[in-house]
Amino acid sequence: AAGYVLLSAGAVMLAIGAFCTKCPEQGSACAHGVPGVLAERFLPRRTGPYSAWDYAAAAVGVLVTILLPQAWLIAQLALLVLFWVLVVMAALAIGCRVCPGCGNAGCPLARR
Repeated sequence: AAGYVLLSAGAVMLAIGAFCTKCPEQGSACAHGVPGVLAERFLPRRTGPYSAWDYAAAAVGVLVTILLPQAWLIAQLALLVLFWVLVVMAALAIGCRVCPGCGNAGCPLARR
């Protein structure tokens, strides 16, 4: 469990480092909250449009966090279902509440 927590923390910071460091809404203006503050405090700001590397690193960070525990969760059906319910709820919250309030025009999920 400790290994998963450490790997997940690293994967999340990879996604934040690849994506949030280029966001103009970084810090207290970030609609996502914690990721924007982490990016502002711990990672140097980068400029320019998002590259294929940025998208790939963000995707790897998210996918590692979501897919890695599946091997352990499959043995506990209730925990597997709960995990995916929480993942879907988080995705819906981000899509319905966070993205509409975000000012990052460079994000592919930004509503224009």
